[in-house]
Amino acid sequence: MAGYVQKIKVRAKYLNSTKDFFKFLQAVGRKYSRPVRINYRYLGRGYFYIVMDGGSGGIDALFQEMILNKGLYYYACSIKNNRQG
Repeated sequence: MAGYVQKIKVRAKYLNSTKDFFKFLQAVGRKYSRPVRINYRYLGRGYFYIVMDGGSGGIDALFQEMILNKGLYYYACSIKNNRQG
């Protein structure tokens, strides 16, 4: 399994939006034939620890889908206040 581990920091006002975005990534990652597992943990003081694990083909497909194909559409549909697509 290929994977990525990253520690990021976000501003306090974006904590809930960041968690929502990670949940969105988890849902999208599970849909591939080679599932991508994305786990995150809030460490406090604005820091998140993120682990992305899956076959390289699945991770590549996820990134391609997010960046090149439908990333903005998927994200817009995942926002709680806007469920119409």
